[in-house]
Amino acid sequence: MSIEVLCPKPQRPHKRVLADITSDISPVSKHARRSSPPLPTPSTPSRRPISQSLKDFDNRSACPRKRRRLQSPRFEPTDNQHLQVIRSGSAPPWPTCAPGSKHCLPQLPTESPVDAWISAVSSLDPRPIYSPSDRPSTCPAIVNLSKDKRTPLSLATIKKMSQQQPQYAQSQEPTSGASQNGRPGTSSPLYRDTIYNNYITMDLSGRRLPQKLRDYADEHILKQRTSPQLGDEVISEIIDTAEELADSSEGPTNKLLRTSMFPIDHSGIAEGGNTPWNTIALPDNPEYEFSLAAPKPDAYLGYSRGQQSGWSTSQYNVINHLRARPYTQPGRGNTFPFLVFELKSEAAGGTLYAAENQAAGSGSHSVNALLWLLQEAQRSGLSDTDLMMDTVSFSFVISHREAVFYMHWQSTEEKRFYMSRLKSYSTFEPDEIRACNNAVKNTVEDALGARKTKIGSALQALFPIPQHWNQVCTNPLTPTASFSDNSRPPKKGRR
Repeated sequence: MSIEVLCPKPQRPHKRVLADITSDISPVSKHARRSSPPLPTPSTPSRRPISQSLKDFDNRSACPRKRRRLQSPRFEPTDNQHLQVIRSGSAPPWPTCAPGSKHCLPQLPTESPVDAWISAVSSLDPRPIYSPSDRPSTCPAIVNLSKDKRTPLSLATIKKMSQQQPQYAQSQEPTSGASQNGRPGTSSPLYRDTIYNNYITMDLSGRRLPQKLRDYADEHILKQRTSPQLGDEVISEIIDTAEELADSSEGPTNKLLRTSMFPIDHSGIAEGGNTPWNTIALPDNPEYEFSLAAPKPDAYLGYSRGQQSGWSTSQYNVINHLRARPYTQPGRGNTFPFLVFELKSEAAGGTLYAAENQAAGSGSHSVNALLWLLQEAQRSGLSDTDLMMDTVSFSFVISHREAVFYMHWQSTEEKRFYMSRLKSYSTFEPDEIRACNNAVKNTVEDALGARKTKIGSALQALFPIPQHWNQVCTNPLTPTASFSDNSRPPKKGRR
């Protein structure tokens, strides 16, 4: 009668000689043998072959208690160790057994996909690296990453480079209004060349101002007002605002424009700002390579539109005509701008130098636009016109510490526009704050008085619309400078 043994007694593996096991292989702990193998990841390779793990699981499920009590520690090589033995072709450093034994460790295939890929990659010959003189014309360039031996810099050379670095860094920084074709921005010192070569002269001292314009400024713009002056409490608030803006960015600098130092709120006057103007009325020299940057004042005052403007229907027909529109309303929100404000924050890197460059373009734009209108009105019969006196405009360049007042005017004889300084006002001196308040009020009143009257007469003279306007209304982009030759072709494009 045969007896079936359900759980055969496991045999002990042969004792291993310690000399056959390399010292660099650490034995596997008991906990590692009993725990299930982890899933293979790119950073965590499997500790034993999958087939071996399945076989151990079947043996443990058959007789787990006796298996754990009778089984002795056994070294189990990893997949990487199997690969090293297969590639080297030598005998494994761990004990082996007969192929039919149940304790025999499974062997990996001699040619696995990984081995085939590694051998294929290693068999590829590296591409030759040619020198610049020997490289064929059809061979793509190969970057040689080898570091050349460089001569160490001397102390004198390093010191010279450190002194020149700020100069180079300043020239490489992007500037306001800079273009990709090389035109300097408004904050660049080279922009003054662009201003001068486009018929504008910067009169920073005011000494080039003609005497009749100086008398006009003293009698109408800079005069002392008889109305009550600003009180001490209001002056203290303005000074506090200026001190607060000393460390602020350019946005909050507009707070100073909202103080009583600049009384710009008036009936019949509308404010615009931060909208680019068209460049049609901007002075332009077609013989010079670079044109002026398009004006974009921080704030500007002009005449109101609609029912608050006071213009008649016939005058509005001229203002809104396609031929006159680029000159009568260069921006949005008002017509015929006469006072421009450019605000800069020193804390954010702004300078009055850049503000002057910007105001030179926008102020001359206003002068040239009004000059064109008066010249067109003269062709229609308008008389008693002084092209120098009747076309002036004004601008302020402002920081937290001072405000500089300029007059913009033109000389038909010299064929140039001028930006002449009238006065500077400190934001920390009470008397100068009151003087600035008076100058702004006088400028607004003069714009609503004699200036608007002269513009109204020119608009009335141009209605009915001149016949030559309707002939060229489809191409209103000429001329750009009113005292330039109209027959001269304009530039191909603004740069």
